[in-house]
Amino acid sequence: MLDVHPPHAPTHTWRDFFIHIATICVGLLIAIALEQSVEALHHRRECSELYEQMRMEAERNLLVERETIHNVAAAHRSLQLMKLALVSGKVSGDIVEVAPLPPAAAKPGPGLIISPSRGTWTAAQAGGIVALLPPEQVKIYARLDYNAEEEVHAEDAVVDRLGLLLSEKDRAAYDSTQTTPSRITVAHRDDLLFRIGQAENAAENMVFRLAIMQGADEAISHGVHSLDEMYPYQKRVLHDIDLRYGLGSFSDSNAKSPTPKK
Repeated sequence: MLDVHPPHAPTHTWRDFFIHIATICVGLLIAIALEQSVEALHHRRECSELYEQMRMEAERNLLVERETIHNVAAAHRSLQLMKLALVSGKVSGDIVEVAPLPPAAAKPGPGLIISPSRGTWTAAQAGGIVALLPPEQVKIYARLDYNAEEEVHAEDAVVDRLGLLLSEKDRAAYDSTQTTPSRITVAHRDDLLFRIGQAENAAENMVFRLAIMQGADEAISHGVHSLDEMYPYQKRVLHDIDLRYGLGSFSDSNAKSPTPKK
């Protein structure tokens, strides 16, 4: 005999259906919100880590930049002394007798040049972290990266111009390290003055680029948040270097140079 039992649960209505759907939607929204919260916290942590890495890199770069500025400025001074010796030389016919240089100015090279680091920003770009930063912060780091690239070009120019000067010294048989007067031709002297002028300009530009880098790194080490906050740091560094090394006189050095004797 077949028994018929009443259902254990009441018959589903449209109201029950919508409550069930609403429950599922609320659960999905909660899950998405939790996922987004975790993702936002992860992104915030990545940004904080990048800020700290950029700050630490900036502080390391400051030591390199200050030392290199000092070395390049010293090399520039040596070039000026060499130029003064050449233009002040005693001319006899086609020959110029050039007085010996002070030992510290005999080799007008800046020595070992170490470029400021820029690896942190490059890694952040490759890892996609840049997209998580506020636009103003991206502008600061992008400008720093541009300045670093320009500084590398300035370094290359210094190395190239000093190399040309050394080649010209060899061609003229001019040894600036000897302690007795050198005898070279007037034509060679003029060619040397041309190469010295090129090297001076390259050194001036490198000091300028390093000063811009130093100002930017000082700003980043102090946690600035916009380009407008960064610019005063760069202006102050340029002013300080002008007072210490005569950066302003660099650009006028050719105009103030004495005229070579004929």
